[in-house]
Amino acid sequence: PRPWYNLAQLYRIEQKQDEALALLLEAVRLDAAYADAHVALTEIYAVRADYPAAWQHARKAEEYGNPRGVELLRRHGE
Repeated sequence: PRPWYNLAQLYRIEQKQDEALALLLEAVRLDAAYADAHVALTEIYAVRADYPAAWQHARKAEEYGNPRGVELLRRHGE
């Protein structure tokens, strides 16, 4: 899943959010415990104002040791 995550991060930098989203979803499909990919999905879904999906991935990331997604959503009042 790491190559999918890394390529997704490149696409995010290039403002290709749909492509990044697909790659990140593949990364977590391959490894559901990939917390950094869940955080990245949290960020993408939060920007799209899809807060149920953002929270889903934030909680998964937190479950696997990365609280950044939950912190982001709380900090922004979601």
